[in-house]
Amino acid sequence: MNSDTHICAVCSVHIKPGLLMCAKHWRLVPKGQQRAVLVTYGHWQRHKGSAADALLLIKTYREARDAAVASAREAVAQQATAGDLL
Repeated sequence: MNSDTHICAVCSVHIKPGLLMCAKHWRLVPKGQQRAVLVTYGHWQRHKGSAADALLLIKTYREARDAAVASAREAVAQQATAGDLL
């Protein structure tokens, strides 16, 4: 494994740092959730205030991240189920 990569949150594909998941799975996340992940991540990364504020920003980002990952995993599961029905 290259130290300049990490694993997609949904599959085992190696992706660049700063990305949550591979493009294939990111496209499965609803646009509003994508936006929430990007906005909350940006706020957290640019934060210069107190530690308490940072913790709140991290919590908010993690909630958006977890919702996006859950949406992508659900979409993958639905695709697999639909494929089983064919």
